[in-house]
Amino acid sequence: RSYSFCTLLGNMAARWAAVLAAAVCISAEETKYVVCGSTGGDVTIEVRPEWSPLGAERFLQLVEDGFYDGAGLFRNVKGFLCQFGVPAEPLEKWKKYYSKINDDPSVGVAFGKGYMSFAGSGSNSRTTQVFITHQANSHLGKPHSPWETPFGRVISGMDSVAAWSTEYGDISAFNKNHGVDPSRLSREGNAYLKKEFPNISYLTKCTVTSETTPAPTTAAPLLSRASASNPYAFNNYYLIYVIGLVPGLILLALLVAKKKQRRDERYELR
Repeated sequence: RSYSFCTLLGNMAARWAAVLAAAVCISAEETKYVVCGSTGGDVTIEVRPEWSPLGAERFLQLVEDGFYDGAGLFRNVKGFLCQFGVPAEPLEKWKKYYSKINDDPSVGVAFGKGYMSFAGSGSNSRTTQVFITHQANSHLGKPHSPWETPFGRVISGMDSVAAWSTEYGDISAFNKNHGVDPSRLSREGNAYLKKEFPNISYLTKCTVTSETTPAPTTAAPLLSRASASNPYAFNNYYLIYVIGLVPGLILLALLVAKKKQRRDERYELR
């Protein structure tokens, strides 16, 4: 029985090791890129499903559906973020309905410069609107806003992001009614922007690709909440597997040692 139990634990440890190896490689296997043209130039986005699986899946779906093509960058606050995700034509005319998706559990990736997340209005409220951060921000994604989980980051074209117009600033609700009204934008589409906000910036077309030019030269900076200043902090997502693997290996070693002790005791009794 002892041998069978030890064998079972050994098999479990081997499986955990395989899971750990898969987790370490998941970004290389599943990472996709989105290239968006804009009035300020091209932007290349690295999408990371392991950070926010549902968010990454929805973003890629929207890109493939052409939802962001021609979309106005209707909320662009200098030093904070740029938000978009209302289609160029009135929303009621859009060919597809996108239901809300559940929040993704945080894996400890904090918001660095150029990070992307869905915007929302409460738990499980993400639909189509996303934002890009202009700089690192430790206040986004706190427990009071669990829908704000990064699903990717800009790896090329932050100069294009910086060139997008910030003339109109925040949306009307936070800007004394001087900014864009998202509700009206949803009803009227880009006709509203062109009439009321002639200098606003736009995306032109976004496409999904498995490759990017130029290719990223470093691993994605995984900013943990424990050390947001360290751009190469180890992702807590992978740490979960390590925490699960180590106790199993320790227990296996203890059982093997116990078995050897009992065997030695039997030899001494003889």
